[in-house]
Amino acid sequence: MPRKIDISHKTVFFIGAFILSLWIIYLIRDLLIILFMGLILMSALQPLVNVLTKLKLPKALSIGITYIIIIAVLAAILVSSLPAFIEQTNKLIVTLPRLTARFPQPACLARRAARTTGLEGRGRWTRRCNVDSRHCSSRVSPQETTLLVASN
Repeated sequence: MPRKIDISHKTVFFIGAFILSLWIIYLIRDLLIILFMGLILMSALQPLVNVLTKLKLPKALSIGITYIIIIAVLAAILVSSLPAFIEQTNKLIVTLPRLTARFPQPACLARRAARTTGLEGRGRWTRRCNVDSRHCSSRVSPQETTLLVASN
């Protein structure tokens, strides 16, 4: 027995308004995230501002002192971690050529793939690459290289 369902104009309007409000919230989501982060920051800094205000300092000065303290702490963290970051970057620069030499170059990978798929010898150009002080020559055409890369 089929039942008749009536949908009032209010329900249609409410659903349309709800979908429109979701779309507007989606459009301003970046602004909402910034406002939410500001609310969190304000809640975190308010106790220190209250303490400074109780010491008879003006509220604007209390807020300024709080920001100066936060900037000083962040600068101290940055300055203390900077030498370690520079040292690690220098080590990476020194060891990177040795690390990359362990990996075969793309032409050698294409050569090996051509050898295993039976496409070796059909290429129009020859290239040499250095892998762990060994040379492998690759004779794979650009079309075959595209095929090999696409098949992997």
